[in-house]
Amino acid sequence: MLILVAAGLLLVVGVVAWEYWPVALRYRQSRSVEDGRADVAGYVSGHDSLSVAACQLASEIRRLNQLSFRLSSLEPVSHKRIYDEPRFVPSGEDPTNPRVEEVTLNAYRSTIPDWIPSQDRVSLRRWYDSTMHARGLRIVDCAANKRLKLPARVDCGMNHSSARRSLSAIR
Repeated sequence: MLILVAAGLLLVVGVVAWEYWPVALRYRQSRSVEDGRADVAGYVSGHDSLSVAACQLASEIRRLNQLSFRLSSLEPVSHKRIYDEPRFVPSGEDPTNPRVEEVTLNAYRSTIPDWIPSQDRVSLRRWYDSTMHARGLRIVDCAANKRLKLPARVDCGMNHSSARRSLSAIR
């Protein structure tokens, strides 16, 4: 019984450390950046499509942002110089490579936070769209949550009752 309690306590301590210990958060940040670089490398090398790579990179960017917010709330403000460097460029790749720009801009376009006012989100999205259009890059959208696809399906010729049945089948 004592071993079970000790194991449970150790598990709880491990989970709390993984979620809130600054060393673990920095480790998870670096892993997220490496995973993002791998996503970009997969697209640049031709193994992944643009939509797959951009959506996977967007997921890593969201994860990195969450970890960064959590870490900034735990650590005191430090006065370090901020370097604006391309974070998700794989080693050996040129940051100005059009394929690198295409996948990273599409990913950042998909990660505009919901807490930004609606009109500002629209402006940011238009900025990304015009930048990619001016550079001759393709624009892709990440698939939304299946429950959020219902309005689009209704707009595409599906009536409300069949859309409702389709949504019930997904659940």
